[in-house]
Amino acid sequence: MKKATLLVFGAALAYAMLWADEAPRLEPPMGMPPHPADNPGTPEKILLGETLFFETMLSSGRQRSCSTCHKPELYFTDGFSRCLPGDD
Repeated sequence: MKKATLLVFGAALAYAMLWADEAPRLEPPMGMPPHPADNPGTPEKILLGETLFFETMLSSGRQRSCSTCHKPELYFTDGFSRCLPGDD
């Protein structure tokens, strides 16, 4: 059991070392994104978009939302430089 634990820990550490890069260095967007002239943004559309972005009921398992991976505090990235297994 101790060998298995060490093996799992060693594999996790190796994985972290291979895949760990610096956090994304992104600048926050300035202002609102452009909207088509025939479909302007409204407060209602923005609220709908925010609601859908954080809604977990849209996923097949009912446990994940877009914000699970696209974290607003990381400028809508997941903070990783590469896709983690099982997330693609």
